[in-house]
Amino acid sequence: MHRFISHFCTLIGACLLLIGCGESGLQLSSKSADSPSAQVAETPRAVTQRRQDAQADSGATPNAVSGVIEEDEIAADVTAIAEAARVASVAQLIDELATWSNDNGATQLPPEFIGSFLPDLNRGRPDEIGGTRPSAGAVAARELVRRGTDALPELLRHVGDRRQTRLTIGPLGPIGSFSLINWYSPRFACDRTKHPPGISPDELTSTSASYGGRAYPITVGDACYVVIGQIVNRDLRIIYHRLTQAVVITSPTSTPALVAAVRADWSDITAREHCKSLIRDSWQSNSPGAAVDRLMFYYPDEGEATALELLGRPLYYKSPAEDLVSTVMLYTKDVDEWRFLLKQFHERYSAALDLDVQWALFSRVNQRPGTDETDEQVAVRTRPSRILADFFPAFNSSSAAPPRSATYHTQTSVVRGLCGRRASEKLDAAVYQVFVDSNAAAFEGELVRQDFDLLAIACITRLAGGNYDAALRDFAETRIAALEQFSPSPTSKWCLD
Repeated sequence: MHRFISHFCTLIGACLLLIGCGESGLQLSSKSADSPSAQVAETPRAVTQRRQDAQADSGATPNAVSGVIEEDEIAADVTAIAEAARVASVAQLIDELATWSNDNGATQLPPEFIGSFLPDLNRGRPDEIGGTRPSAGAVAARELVRRGTDALPELLRHVGDRRQTRLTIGPLGPIGSFSLINWYSPRFACDRTKHPPGISPDELTSTSASYGGRAYPITVGDACYVVIGQIVNRDLRIIYHRLTQAVVITSPTSTPALVAAVRADWSDITAREHCKSLIRDSWQSNSPGAAVDRLMFYYPDEGEATALELLGRPLYYKSPAEDLVSTVMLYTKDVDEWRFLLKQFHERYSAALDLDVQWALFSRVNQRPGTDETDEQVAVRTRPSRILADFFPAFNSSSAAPPRSATYHTQTSVVRGLCGRRASEKLDAAVYQVFVDSNAAAFEGELVRQDFDLLAIACITRLAGGNYDAALRDFAETRIAALEQFSPSPTSKWCLD
């Protein structure tokens, strides 16, 4: 019992810290549209070198216990280098990417290379790669992400830049291997007719080429590719580790089709189009939190309006429309039966969720053929197109309104995207209403309860330190007491731990 309470108190403490970070995130967001100063100061690289030289001249040494520079000196370095990055031009920042390194004993690439959205240095450790002095390249990358669409034209010009950074992947073990593939996350993920040529939207159907070296040097173009993905909310990471010690690499400088694809998708995009793209992602993605996070960072007013709509959706454990399409309609051949199923669905859920059925069908329209498909498999794969054509001929993915319902999983993702962002009484009230409504629902089965616990933790993370602490504390005490009445299962313990 005490161990569970201790874990939960730790969570509440972390939540309070997150709320404290929210103010700095808000200030950064309000500046993100500003242009850098016309007066060019030192580059991040020059600031790093100057401070290192000054420390060497003063005879300062690393802390004898930790082996790293004292925290206050690291913080001063972070501030100085970040300030230099703020007034540098985009071209200068891209040049700084060549200094990006994973030395200082680091064993992993920076989190930007695995999808983390960290444009604000204050939201993480100083350099995110081991608690040492930040590299100018890492700071430059985050500043490029912070500038958003203002940085995209130059980033796209340099996405084929073969200059090497100081980042490397490897060296591999004796049985490790590299594969270069054309796997790419397109702008219009749900519509294969709009995908750029020469790419594959999934790993299984991608083309592969071997890379003979034992270590792979990351180029400036690779870094630009990652930064572009950070801005536009696409998973444009360049490295995927596999359990077989194989490393899959999606590098634009090694696979020219990726250069052409990312330029075709994102060239000439305006801030307005970028905002619309993020709004579309927040409605159509199964994990919309990344899009919500970026909306709140780049366009806080539009982000708040979108988030309020997302939070107001009816909440279900499983999407009724997805359930209808995937488990019933795709395996029903008769047109009259389709008509009956759609009528029955409409009567139960009203017209509000009719659009969800159309989106569920559309998401399956452009599925690629499998290898050695049977006649029945072909029929199932092509059935969504027939149903859309017969019953929803006017459906247009470019102009249709978004889906209107949410699952616990998607709503948890939305709330997580709001954590640490703009302080707003309206948003907090909407998040609290989601918390109350989901807690009042009836649950059957441990997995359903686990999904609610994850949503509750996300809500607590957003709300802690505000006007709802008493209610959140009551919930925590009641939930822990309820779990203690039963033999602890791995699922229940995981939710609280």
